[in-house]
Amino acid sequence: RSARLERNKGDDLEYIAEKNKSVSSAPCAPSTTPSGETTDALKSKVVLKKEVPLPPSTLPDPIPARIPRPKISKYAVPEESAETPDEEEEAADRLTPLRSELRSLGSESDEDSDDSEGSYDTHEDGVDHEESPYEISSPMREAMESLNSHLIQPGTITPETADWALKYVQHEWLKCAARKNSQAEAVDVLIEQLRELSPALLKVVVNITDQNGNTALHYAVSHGNFGVVSS
Repeated sequence: RSARLERNKGDDLEYIAEKNKSVSSAPCAPSTTPSGETTDALKSKVVLKKEVPLPPSTLPDPIPARIPRPKISKYAVPEESAETPDEEEEAADRLTPLRSELRSLGSESDEDSDDSEGSYDTHEDGVDHEESPYEISSPMREAMESLNSHLIQPGTITPETADWALKYVQHEWLKCAARKNSQAEAVDVLIEQLRELSPALLKVVVNITDQNGNTALHYAVSHGNFGVVSS
C-alpha cells in the first residue's frame, strides 16, 4: 500500500506566499522615457532593412499615348455637267494652263498671250466690234511644237513640259472652236497650222475633250455654229 501523508490546507497557501515574496524581492528594471520629443519620431525615417538599389532597366522610356485622329482627305469640288450654253462656255474657260509654266516663257510670250486672249472676248454688251484676224501666239506655237515632238518621239521633252503643252493647246483650242461666237476663219487657221506640223497632232487636238468629256465639235453643234463644224 502507498503511504498517505496528512496535509493541511494551509500548506498550499504558505507555498504561494513564499513565491510572491521571492518575486517581489527581485530587482526591477527602471522604466525608460524617450529622450527627445515624440514628434521627431513621427517625422524621421525608420530604416527597417537595408535598401538595395535597383539594377538599371534596359527597356526604353514609355511613350505617351496619342489620340488617333481620322485621316481627312482634301475636299475636292465635284465637277458639274454643263446644262446651258453659258455654262458650257464657262467650263471651257476653266481650262487654263499652269501659271508658273506660263511665266517661264518670258515677258514677251506673256504679252503675246495677253494680246491673243484679249481679241477673243465675248461681246457681252451686245455691240458688234470688228475682230482682228486670228494669229497663233508664240506660246501656242511653242506648245504645239512641244506636243508634236512628244507624240512623234516620246522622251524628247520632260513630262512636265509635255503636260504643260497638252493643257495649253487644250485651252487655246477649246477657246477658239468651242465658244458660241467662234469664227470659222480662226478655226481654219489653227487647223492648217496643226496639219503642217503632223496629222497625228491634228487628230489629237481635234478630238481633245474638256472636263465634261465634250469635244469642240460637240459645242459647235449645240451652238448651231455650222461654219466651225464644216471646218
